[in-house]
Amino acid sequence: MPSEGKSNAAEIDEYLWPLTGDMSQVDWTILTEELRVRARLAEIIAHVRELHVQPRVRRLGRRMSPALIVALTADIIAGPADGPPWLQTLHEPVPRALREEWSALARRLRELHASDKHTGDAHR
Repeated sequence: MPSEGKSNAAEIDEYLWPLTGDMSQVDWTILTEELRVRARLAEIIAHVRELHVQPRVRRLGRRMSPALIVALTADIIAGPADGPPWLQTLHEPVPRALREEWSALARRLRELHASDKHTGDAHR
């Protein structure tokens, strides 16, 4: 634990260490930022599904087939549905400002993910 008055962003996780034996350092600043980015991406995708995908699905009515729903969703949210956000792209009718925010946050998450892997490998 850091001494008073000093802040150490990367320190041993004293709660997980007894369970895992993992002495690698945790960068709490990066972890906090990653959680904030992921939370905002989740808010954006929920908004897009609720306001842009679901109304189109409802308009299909009885003609709704799973393949048609997947195609319709892919027109608005391109990329693998179960893949990382940086592989997904939002298209119109999503407002440009929201599409740009998604792109910037997804890019930042990719950077954080890459730096975390790099840091994790350096400690092993």
